[in-house]
Amino acid sequence: MSENINELHPRLEQKVLELQDLCKQNGLLIGIGECIRTMEKQDALYAQGRTTPGNIVTNARGSSYSSQHQWGIAFDFYRNDGTGSYNESGSFFETVGSLAKSIGLGWGGDWKSIKDRPHLYLPDWGSTTEKLKQQYKTPQNFMKSWGNEEAENKPENAERTYLKRGDKGQKVKDMQLMLIGCGYSCGKDGADENFGKDTEKALLKFQHENGLEEDGLYGNASKEKLENAYISKTKMEITEYKIGSTYILQANMKVREGAGTKYREKKHSELTEDGKNHDADGDGCLDKGTRVTCKEVKKVGDDTWICTPSGWIAAVYNGKVYAK
Repeated sequence: MSENINELHPRLEQKVLELQDLCKQNGLLIGIGECIRTMEKQDALYAQGRTTPGNIVTNARGSSYSSQHQWGIAFDFYRNDGTGSYNESGSFFETVGSLAKSIGLGWGGDWKSIKDRPHLYLPDWGSTTEKLKQQYKTPQNFMKSWGNEEAENKPENAERTYLKRGDKGQKVKDMQLMLIGCGYSCGKDGADENFGKDTEKALLKFQHENGLEEDGLYGNASKEKLENAYISKTKMEITEYKIGSTYILQANMKVREGAGTKYREKKHSELTEDGKNHDADGDGCLDKGTRVTCKEVKKVGDDTWICTPSGWIAAVYNGKVYAK
């Protein structure tokens, strides 16, 4: 094993120095423990509690390159203020973990299986080494790409089959629409085609509640689970609006002259008499809880609009159901 941060991924090496300075500013002294770990050392740790004495401390086999330490994207820290290296008083490790996350690192204390509070890592490839193994096969191949941004990033950008924070476009919007439709808010901007902090938070919550790896990456497993959840939750609501049926508004709803946001919003005076009775503040919007009868149904992109006696309203908009 090695405690030399110079052997770590160049970006992680800089993060170590940045974290040490940030901790010092907050009155916390940390030392740097294990950085690079050999296959033999990792296999010995994996055997502990299984075939050799001691407690189980890891689920990562060295022979399968399953430890982040083998790839140079992780390091361990310890308490360095003279009170004991692993003295947790004052929520020391939780505080350092929070500071580390504030500068873009991942913290082993967030793991669900074996929590590793002294462990910090670059989260670019998720919380496991699976994506690194798929892309580079071995740590040696990965380390050869260090310092060559084009070599390191090109394969990921060209071949990766998942979405991550920072991505933009229609695929991101499709994901956002399904998250929103399943009850996971993507923030005030909704399905804006931008995989930002709020969308990542929504995805992480979905992953947590559905037994998925909580890596904030929208890969095949998360996509399949979300699509199935969305279909199950919205199939009846979205596809079976029927002419003559009555629905209840789930929010105050604008009424328009036609199906779509390009059409003008109606004023209070333009609603039917019954519509006016359900527009308490006179702003032209039908109140939440109003029962409306469907006279016509139209699809506008991914949205569904229904015509009520007072005019057109969005029954399903940006993945959210407004008429049930």
